[in-house]
Amino acid sequence: ANEKNGNRLLARYSYLTNIHTKAGNLEAATQALAECEALLSGGRSQAASQRGDTSSQNASGGAGGRRNALKSGTGGGSSSARAAVSVARHPQQEAQILRARAAVLEGEGRYVEAESLIRQRLGDMQQAGRKQSNVSIANQRMALAENLRAQGRLGDAETEVRTALAAFQTELGSGAQ
Repeated sequence: ANEKNGNRLLARYSYLTNIHTKAGNLEAATQALAECEALLSGGRSQAASQRGDTSSQNASGGAGGRRNALKSGTGGGSSSARAAVSVARHPQQEAQILRARAAVLEGEGRYVEAESLIRQRLGDMQQAGRKQSNVSIANQRMALAENLRAQGRLGDAETEVRTALAAFQTELGSGAQ
């Protein structure tokens, strides 16, 4: 149960990292990323210690907690809950961290560094083979294409989009939306 809760918490902080980055709040995104990394390493992040998190509603994912965490720029969550959970070091959790790190780098305009992480995640997913769905791999290719577009590498971006589209069509059928 502890590991399951830890994995859920990691997924929520990873998601918050992406949301904050897209909203342009890089400080909050960096804090949420620090929470992800602390969970994965089995510790409590410096950001949580400094905030003195005590809201268990945020950790449980209650709507008010999520809304308040987004407004305040914190990842939310209970430091005591964080200390009591563990996170399994599975490829899925590593992939979440890679995507969160890439999102922050992209938000900072460091697209080449982010591209490296996105390609690493894509390679890991492809290596996992059947354990990863073709749709997940295609979605990762779309993230890579967006990164390449932001770098002005439109030809490379188009190649990735076409590859992803072919995978979507194979997996979902040619009428997929």
